[in-house]
Amino acid sequence: MKARHYDLVLIDYKMPVKNGAEVTAEFRIWESKQNRQRVQVVYCLTAYHDDQKQGMQTQCLDAGMQGVLPKPMQVGTILTILASEVEA
Repeated sequence: MKARHYDLVLIDYKMPVKNGAEVTAEFRIWESKQNRQRVQVVYCLTAYHDDQKQGMQTQCLDAGMQGVLPKPMQVGTILTILASEVEA
């Protein structure tokens, strides 16, 4: 994300070294320090069950993401997100 600007970023929550919320929070700080145009839409992908998702969802939103999407993800969901962002 530092190498080039994206209009939409999908980031997995569970990764080997850091989770998606940690990566996003660090990126948002970097973005601000660089006075760089903010990536408008960042969504977290997760396979967590609903009972595990609440705290993780709060962490993702606090990190600067716009939402959390369940796996497996449906293409229609991404199209809906993109359409709503174009309208905004």
